[in-house]
Amino acid sequence: MDLLSIPELAQQLGCADNTVRRYIKRYPEYFHHQISGGIKRFPVTSLDVLKFIADQYTNHGKTKTKLVQALDEKYGHTVIIEQPDLSVNELISKRDTTTPDERLPAIIPGISRLADAFERIATALENQTAGIGSQPAVIKNQSYQDKEILTDTEAASFFGIADRTLRDWRRQGKGPAFVQMGKKIRYRKTAIDEYLDNQTIKPKDLSN
Repeated sequence: MDLLSIPELAQQLGCADNTVRRYIKRYPEYFHHQISGGIKRFPVTSLDVLKFIADQYTNHGKTKTKLVQALDEKYGHTVIIEQPDLSVNELISKRDTTTPDERLPAIIPGISRLADAFERIATALENQTAGIGSQPAVIKNQSYQDKEILTDTEAASFFGIADRTLRDWRRQGKGPAFVQMGKKIRYRKTAIDEYLDNQTIKPKDLSN
């Protein structure tokens, strides 16, 4: 069975491509299509349906509701065409016809999880390269207590928490004050000491 693209349908009808697209989009239940080579193609019988729709609009001024009733009476439901045999290349070329905007909400969670995984890998590699992790909190024979400025990784190890937890603190406005230089984060030892002092809870005097 011959199949026609939208431009070919428009040429046969003597109207603009957008007009054909508008009719098909407005009354999709009366048009069946196949995708061949990435292009939607419709049976020749679709020409009669399009001519009928154009005539009802132009000469009879029917509303969409009345036009649907007229289409049902004349054509029933979807115009069915035979399924043509598809070559291997055509089968491979058949893809999801959803637009990128429609696919985006489903993609975002996966991208977020992937980014989070990469971030954890990068942190692990950074810790391994710097010799930090399960090792003692000492770099180049200098303890954290002797350093004036700590990296975010060193500060996290100082508190005994994960790097990610310290980053969450920053996002939530918690934790010690820090210095940001471009993408690098540094903590002054004095700021850490001040934070610890503020978090110190003195035991209540139970002697009274």
